Amino acid sequence: MAVEYGINWAPDRLVTEVDVLIPTYGNYGAPHYTGGLIDPGYFVDVAPIDPLDALFKAHDFAYFAIPSTDVEALARSDLALISDIMALDDSQMGGEAHLYAAGAELALLYNVVENYEAGALLTPEQTVAITADAANHLQLATIEPQGIAEQIGLAQILSQNDNVW
Repeated sequence: MAVEYGINWAPDRLVTEVDVLIPTYGNYGAPHYTGGLIDPGYFVDVAPIDPLDALFKAHDFAYFAIPSTDVEALARSDLALISDIMALDDSQMGGEAHLYAAGAELALLYNVVENYEAGALLTPEQTVAITADAANHLQLATIEPQGIAEQIGLAQILSQNDNVW
């Protein structure tokens, strides 16, 4: 079921990664989320909602073509997505796109360095540039839950960590 709005805060659109609830974005933004579906097991081709979602779609398409054992290729795909997000003009993104872009850049950076142990693919300058770009996106970010279901999902996400409040 394709969606037409930025961050999907509703509980039925949240994915779980390492016991953490993650909102999805558009039709392609989030781990194990493609074409508006959670864990379909194959690439689902629907229209992206905006330029950021189009980048996530291209990343999904690439990921499905890479064997799960080829961690360097997966890491390079993540780095390509980070680079593409950094190249997006701020005017192409709304407030929720900026919020999701920041989270995606930092999560992908973590994925490359920690999960794929491919930190050697990055220079210290690239790491600084990625974190600076994520900080810029956070400065431009907004949260815009649509309706009560998304407000409930947002509350679930924010209540995951007792130290947040």
